[in-house]
Amino acid sequence: MARELGQRQEVDKEPLEQELKHVDKELADLKRKKKKYFVLYENDELKADDLTIPVRELSETEQRFLCGKQNSRASCILVMQPRYRLRY
Repeated sequence: MARELGQRQEVDKEPLEQELKHVDKELADLKRKKKKYFVLYENDELKADDLTIPVRELSETEQRFLCGKQNSRASCILVMQPRYRLRY
């Protein structure tokens, strides 16, 4: 019975791990895009007005992905068995 539960846990973790990898990739892409906008601005190829809106949108998207990542990690913790039992 314990072995079966352990196997179930491994199966349940896989989708969460895949989701975390996807979120990490998306976050890296967003950071790369923001950096690209700042480089264009520093090279005077982009005006400050043209920089504000895309960077704000990218930052908002980045925050949504970070929240999703935190929720996935929390779900992952819930799937794992507790190591310690606290006594009150």
